[in-house]
Amino acid sequence: AGLVVCDASGSILFRKPVAGFALPRFGASCPLWPIYTALQRPDVPLRRNVVQQGRSALGFECLAVAWNHVPSSFDRDPLYHAVMLILPRREVPPQAQPVGSSCRICPRQTCEARREPSILKEEF
Repeated sequence: AGLVVCDASGSILFRKPVAGFALPRFGASCPLWPIYTALQRPDVPLRRNVVQQGRSALGFECLAVAWNHVPSSFDRDPLYHAVMLILPRREVPPQAQPVGSSCRICPRQTCEARREPSILKEEF
């Protein structure tokens, strides 16, 4: 199993890779990962089937949740962290959401979440 922990800015604080699910070493990761959806809905656990685009499209089940990691107070805004467990699947479910590793190396051409051109296609 793989594991990713991020803070409210989306910066990855901890990464434990799993075979077939590429985690970027530097820079931003794919905004379509379930961990970022969890940041939009704190304290609501979610489960998503994803397929990571790339050389071999493998399926994964991702479990994610975000929580306020400092005590709540009237004088302080919440400070969220999120965690995502990445579990390999034997097959890719038909409803799996396509995700990438990072925009710079993602082969998807028509991604509404893309924030920079890919160096793998003619966009560059």
